[in-house]
Amino acid sequence: MFGLAPDRRSAGDQAIPWGSGASVSHFGLISDVNRVQGMAADAQARARDAARRAQSQFEQASGKLEQRRAARRAAFEKARAAGLSTREIAEATGLHFTRVARILQSK
Repeated sequence: MFGLAPDRRSAGDQAIPWGSGASVSHFGLISDVNRVQGMAADAQARARDAARRAQSQFEQASGKLEQRRAARRAAFEKARAAGLSTREIAEATGLHFTRVARILQSK
């Protein structure tokens, strides 16, 4: 019929009036609930493992990054010693000249 909302039925096929604010849920057997909780625990364990791996990789990359920064600074210092200006080094590397100057002044 036009203008009437369909009945929402629960697992027991009992009609719930439309617009009553009631919600329908069915948890089934208790084993189903335990299975869902177990799945959540598995997801949490996988998330912890992923976070640990990411932190480990970050720490490894940080060490490599420091080595690369030191190598870059040494190369810039050699370029300065060879007579290149800060602007010439910047042009060769694609960096802004103020960034090159900050790198040379660091440490």
